[in-house]
Amino acid sequence: MPPELEKPEEEIDEEWLLAQPIEGLQEHCVELGLSDDGSAEELAARIVNKLEDLEEQEEEDDDDEEGESETALREQEEVAEAATQSKGKGPRLSRDDNDDNDDDATMDDDDATRDQLEQLRAERAAGRREPGSVANERLRASLSVTERLALADELKEGANGLFRAGSNGTALGGYLAAIWLLKPHEPPCPNALASAIWLLRPNDPRCPSSVMATPPPWGHEGTLLLGEGRPPLSRRKQAAMEALGAPECAALRESLHLNVAATALPLGDWDLAAAACHFVLRRSTHNAKARYRLAQAHSGAGELKAASRELIALLKIEGEQTNRDARQLLKEVQARSLERRAAKERVVQRRRIELRLKDEAEAEEAAEASVRREEDLLTQRTEAAVRVREPPRVGARVSVYWVGDLKWEEGEVIAEIPPAQCRESVPRLQHRVRYLDGFEHVHDLCSAHRHAFEYELLAAPPARVTVARRRLGALGSKALNTLGIKPAQVCDNLTLDAAVGFGCIGLVLLPAIAMVYGLLAGPG
Repeated sequence: MPPELEKPEEEIDEEWLLAQPIEGLQEHCVELGLSDDGSAEELAARIVNKLEDLEEQEEEDDDDEEGESETALREQEEVAEAATQSKGKGPRLSRDDNDDNDDDATMDDDDATRDQLEQLRAERAAGRREPGSVANERLRASLSVTERLALADELKEGANGLFRAGSNGTALGGYLAAIWLLKPHEPPCPNALASAIWLLRPNDPRCPSSVMATPPPWGHEGTLLLGEGRPPLSRRKQAAMEALGAPECAALRESLHLNVAATALPLGDWDLAAAACHFVLRRSTHNAKARYRLAQAHSGAGELKAASRELIALLKIEGEQTNRDARQLLKEVQARSLERRAAKERVVQRRRIELRLKDEAEAEEAAEASVRREEDLLTQRTEAAVRVREPPRVGARVSVYWVGDLKWEEGEVIAEIPPAQCRESVPRLQHRVRYLDGFEHVHDLCSAHRHAFEYELLAAPPARVTVARRRLGALGSKALNTLGIKPAQVCDNLTLDAAVGFGCIGLVLLPAIAMVYGLLAGPG
């Protein structure tokens, strides 16, 4: 494998490149996106030209960023000075007025502070740069790697004092600012850390005059500030990467993350505390503090199974079997788990009781409905047994009243259905009626049943002789029509001889006609 170029880019020149093996020059050309064809002199010239172009481009980018930062800082300072001057022009209260209105002034100050924090959060979400953020980036750019490590350690000690004093929000900002300083790729300073450094170093001459206290980061916003950063893209920062990756720096970074977890727990930021502990445990699995604080975060978030799992893992670590705090917290978590399980069981039991009561109520309603149906059927049978109108005979013309249509309809009774053949739930006498439009329907026309129809008799059925005569006439007309003979033509062309002949035929066929007439007329 060809050797790598191990000299800083600032000291690389063409003479030094010519002293290197050609395999190393070819590999370096490939890394820079250049062609690796040609002699050693051509490869060295390409590398030198490419490095000079990259250096000029990086200097231009740095100048642009510095100009933008200075402009933003100048604008923010002007706005802050104008706000300060306008605030100073307000009316002043006398000493007596101040003594009388201490409580009101305190409440107004609290409301103003709350409104100010909400405004800062809104401006932060809108992407507005704070003057303190720009000042933090200037401060970091002016420090060497060693000075950055010393400043991070100083911020940690100052935040420790604030944490012991109960200022958890300010201490959390100090710890996160120290973590931000230790990231080798030098990310932009978020507005959440605009005042974190300067609140711990108020006497620093580089502290901007317009820096105001910013609310501490919360939840996902805070978790984005954790971690050790990514490798820098610029080759100039490789030395800083190596220095910030040293063991003492790694230990300081882990200690800061543990302190972030300890500060986030009293604030109730369980996500931030858990993320900080996970960062430490990925690098030190047997870290007892990280396990314990992660269990506290899970317990605070209500994740009792995860908290119990972390505490059991903590008690398995060598030397932590007698950890009183862990054992006490495990007892509390287990007690809460039992209480939660008992609460769930009570809910399930209550639900079962409700379902049983519901089933019993439905069964009672079904039984009552069945009794009501039986009583209703009995009532209907009683009503059906009472005859309020005489039943019409077959062949009678009737007028039936339809309650739904609120009108009378005329028809002819064509059949009588006895109760034995009735398909209703309550057997009763029914009649089939054919109406003038050909529609047929079965009615109860004579009982006191609730579904009975009222009717009026329009015409009694004709006598059986008349019916037979009509049927015989209809048969004769049909026979003549079948033979193609019209009755009118027969009457017009009838002669005496023909009449005598028809009379003789009638005498011969009289017994047969009498028999057919008797069959059509029926018995009686």
